[in-house]
This record gives sequence, C-alpha cells and structure tokens, in this order.
Amino acid sequence: MNHLTIILADMANGKWSDAWIKLLDAPWLVLLGICALMVMMLIWRKKEKPLPNCDASQCTVLVARLEGDEGEATHKAIQESALALQGIRVADLGRRIAGKKDHAQAYALLRATGAKMLLWGELVREGGKPIARLHLTTTGPFLQGDRHPLQEDRVDFPPAPWDELRQVVNLMIGLQAVPFGGKPDAFVPSVRERLASGNGVWSGTDRAWLGALLADGLLMTAAESGAEPPLLEAVQGYQQGLEVFPRETHAMAWARMGHNLGLALLILGERENGVSRLEASVEAMRAALGEFTRERAPLQWAVTHLSLGIALWRLGERKGEPQHLEEALDALNGTLTELTREETPLSWAAAQSNLGNVLQSLGERASDTRQLLLAVEAYHAALEERTRERVPLQWATTQNNLGNTLFRLGEREGNPERLQEAANAFREAGLEFTRERAPLDWAMTQGNLGNVLLRLGDRENGTERLQEAVAAYRNALQEWTRERMPLQWAGTRNNLANALLRLGERETGTERLQEALSAFQEVLQELTFERAPLQWAQTINNLGLVLTRIGARTRDPDPLWRAISLEERALEVFRMAGAAAHVEKITYNIQLARAAIEELGNKPVPDTRFSQKTRY
Repeated sequence: MNHLTIILADMANGKWSDAWIKLLDAPWLVLLGICALMVMMLIWRKKEKPLPNCDASQCTVLVARLEGDEGEATHKAIQESALALQGIRVADLGRRIAGKKDHAQAYALLRATGAKMLLWGELVREGGKPIARLHLTTTGPFLQGDRHPLQEDRVDFPPAPWDELRQVVNLMIGLQAVPFGGKPDAFVPSVRERLASGNGVWSGTDRAWLGALLADGLLMTAAESGAEPPLLEAVQGYQQGLEVFPRETHAMAWARMGHNLGLALLILGERENGVSRLEASVEAMRAALGEFTRERAPLQWAVTHLSLGIALWRLGERKGEPQHLEEALDALNGTLTELTREETPLSWAAAQSNLGNVLQSLGERASDTRQLLLAVEAYHAALEERTRERVPLQWATTQNNLGNTLFRLGEREGNPERLQEAANAFREAGLEFTRERAPLDWAMTQGNLGNVLLRLGDRENGTERLQEAVAAYRNALQEWTRERMPLQWAGTRNNLANALLRLGERETGTERLQEALSAFQEVLQELTFERAPLQWAQTINNLGLVLTRIGARTRDPDPLWRAISLEERALEVFRMAGAAAHVEKITYNIQLARAAIEELGNKPVPDTRFSQKTRY
C-alpha cells in the first residue's frame, strides 16, 4: 500500500516518468489497486451531470451548487429568487466550482453552455450562522442597449447571509437582463433602504460599491420612466464612487463608474436645454478611455467608444456643429473594429443602430441622399440581430430610428411611398413601445408618427391623415409634459399647432384655427427669444400665418394687423441671422396679409405701425 501511495504522489506532482518506472516495478496487488481507482474515477465522471445547453439569444443565469450547502436549501432559494426576475431564464449547473474566486473556470463554463451569467460560491458557518460567499461571473461587459450602464464582468459579493444578499444579487442580475426585458427597478427601493440603514455587512468600500450598483439601477429606472430625480441621484452615486475608488488604486472600477457617470449626464443633457450636461458627458467618457485602453480592456474600450459616439452625436445635433458629428462617426466606426457581429452580436447591433443615427444627422445637412441611404443600410443591419423576439425594446428603438430616416428620405425625394414606409416603421415600434411599458418611448414614437401623417396629409386631399396626426401629437403630449420634457413638449406643441392649422385651412369656420393659435402661444412659453431666438422667430411667424387665415375668413382686419406686427418682428430676427430663405418666405407672408387688408377696403399700414403691439 505504501508503494501505491508513492506512485499516486508522483502522479499528483506531475512526475510522470518516475511514476511509470515505479509502476513497472510494482507488485500485481498495487497494479490492481491503481486500476480500481481509475475505474472509480470513470464511474464518478459518468455520474456527473452534463452541462446545460443554453440558448445564446436568451439571458440565462446558471446557478452552481454551493460547497457546504447541506440539503442544498440555499441553492434552491437562489434558483427560486432568480426565477422571479423578468427577462431571466435559470438553469442548474449541476456541479460545484472548486477554488475561491475562480472566475476563469466560471467564464469557461459560460462559454461552453451559452449562458450569460453564472452564480457560484460556498456556504460557511460563522458564529453558528450560514454565511454565503457568492460570486457572479458574466460574459460582459454588456452594452446591448443604447442607455445601458457598463457592468462588471466579475463580482465578489461580501460574505453575508443569503437573506441579506438576495436583493443585491437580484439587482445585479436584473441590470444585466435589461436588454432582454429585465426590470431591475423592482429592487432599487430595498437596496437603497439597506444602504441607508448602515446595518449589516455593508461598510467601507463595500458600501461605496453598493452605492455605485444602486446608481446603475437608478440610471436604468430613469432611462425607462423619464423621471429626473433618479438620474440626479445616480450622478451623485457615481461621483461618490469615483472618490472612494480613485484612479491610482482602482483604475478599472474608476473607469467603469466614469463611463456610467457620462451616461447619466448624457440622458440628463438630452432632456434639458443647453449643452453643459452633454459636454460633461463627453468629458467623463474620454477620461474613462484613459484607463479603458484597447490593449488593456478591449471590450470596455469598445463600449465606451459607443457611448462617446452617442454623446458626441447629441452634442453635434444640439450645437449644429458637423465637427462633433464627424467625431461621433469616428468613435462608432472604431467601436465596430472591436465589437464584431460574431463575438458580440447585440453590442455590434447597438453600434450599427447608432451609426445610422449619426449618418442620418449628417445626411440632413447634405445636399444629396447618400448618407441617408447609408443610414437605412445601418438600421437594417442592426435589425438582423436586434430582432423583436430577442430584444424587443432595442428592436423598437431601431424601428423608430429607421422610420425617422425614411421620413427624411421621403421629404427629400418627394416620395409618398417612403413616407408610408416610415409610418409603417413607427407603427411597428409602437408594438413594443407601449405607454404602460415605456411611456417616454411611446410618446416619441407617437410624435414621429404624427410628423409622417402630417406630411402625407399635406400631399393628399381630405382631412383623414391630418386628423390622425393631431391624435398622434395629443397622445405624445400625455407623456411629454412641459415639466418632464420641456424641449420635446415645445416641439410637439408646435407640430400639433401646424397640423391644426392645416386642418383649419381645409375645414370651414375658425375653431381649428383658434386651437392652432392657442397651441403656438403655448410653445412661446418655453421657446423664448432669450433662450432660442430663431425658434422663437419661426413660432411668431407661424402665429402670424394663423392670424392671417382667421382675419381673411372672418373678414376682420384686427387679426391681420396683428399678423403683420408679428411677422415683421420675425423678419428682423432672420435678417440679422442672415437666413435668406426665411426672409423671403416671411416677406411673402406679410404681402399676403397686406393684400387681405386691402381687399377688406382698409388702407395699408407702414411696416412699423404695429411693431410694439402684441408681445408673446
């Protein structure tokens, strides 16, 4: 037996040549013992449960058996908890993972099974209580949606009883599952309460990490609901995390929080006037790229470039500067060199969709349709991976963006078929962007649908399309309130007023025209001269148009005088801005109002007579 022990020891230490020499000299009983051990090992491996085969298009969480979990009560509790999460599938790994913090082994199992996450660890007893030492390994970093915070791909939870970890683990898993329909917001209140209480295991750096995780949950909640307070709280959480995890000692954690801070600032900037938030977003993401280099962290580098591209696109749109749009194009093209369709299909699709957004913006500023057509190609490419079955909300986002580009092409080409394609794309997006599920996205899609219906109504006889446009705009305004989304509220109010003006021109009476007048006046509450002088001038010109129609229809000169007064003020602004096309158009509108006054038998007035009369 001593001979057998020596041979097995040589094998365990990798001394195979020594083991073979001793094996040849071993008596037959020793050989028999070795053969018996080998047979036992084969039988044990045969009994081991085969690895599950997971659908790579779904978000599956593997749950490993836990060392020290007698009766597997904690293992079952973890599975039951994960099963309650939306957008999640749960599979039993059927085996334990040996070794502490062995994320490499866990990652290999994820690659072999097609699952997205693996929860594993051990159960120990401290002071008579079962303490879970859990670890989460993911195939991340995920950025499968346009507004999804960058997550850690390996998490070591602090040792704690399962009951104390459950909500935190659920929030972490729920965040990873957002692109698949997950709802992490259900766990945000309980995690916030645990963090605020100061009790339990959460102290020091663990509390700071939990605060950053809570910020991720708040960011996703705000991105979906449109509420501003969670976004502001998320910004504060990331800023505190950046202080606790300094760049010098926690480079990767610091960069991840910097990226997510930039994302929160981006969403805030999209909803506010000005560019300060968007500029801060760009700055935060560029700082994160100082640590997320392509050599050190290629996937994090790629997803941060994706987010940077979105921020630069928004900044270029807001400032009207092609330079930022070109920078956004470069950032997104860089992303696609690392995020390949074969390795990260959904992240690749997100990059393609946003590439379409930038190409659309550039195409709107170009004289030809080449970039608009390239944008359509990019959206169609994204939809090959962003299917409705796999990622319904991202599919709807791309359908909406495709509709916007088809709308621009239809206007540019004068092609009603393109406009109808755009309307179909918006209606497709509305199948997933329901008011209950995604209220702000539903409002956006309704507003875009209204724009297409308005253009189709302009090209057709009758009022059916125009009435549908009015209904769509009014739907959008139910969620795009002035308090929540002031810029979108003003833009949609303006579009509603235009649709009412078109209806009023085709219908008898002045009811629709009066509604249009009120809508344009409401727009001026937000688009003031000080805040947006050109938009203010366009709106008072539109007011003048409505007043001209009312005056001509009622044969009342007073609205006509008011129309001239407003249009002269708009004319002055556009002259100072050097907008020749607007100057020509408004000059023509003033001539129409003067002709209507003369037709009523009134003497024309000089240009300045009513320049100070009615202020809006």
